[in-house]
Amino acid sequence: MILKELIALAILALPGVRNLSVDAAPVWVETKTISLERVNGKLDHLDVDIRVQRLFVANKPNHTPDIVDLKTGTLLRQISDQGRVFAASYAADLDLIYVG
Repeated sequence: MILKELIALAILALPGVRNLSVDAAPVWVETKTISLERVNGKLDHLDVDIRVQRLFVANKPNHTPDIVDLKTGTLLRQISDQGRVFAASYAADLDLIYVG
């Protein structure tokens, strides 16, 4: 078997996959909009702390990592003087955010 067929078989073996339909409910549903300060461009590198409900945003246009409280929808902190900020990644086991 070729790799594509093996991957397709592995996906079909997952519970519930065979019951999916094209008309299934969307996985991503917008629930609220959170405003961030000084954003003049795109934000596409995010990570989330599910336990505490914080969102970590690499605010590339502002050169800051931003921390957002998802419960209240407010900006908790912008960490300034970071030079260029391209990505943010959260390590839950260490409770650390890595910014690159």
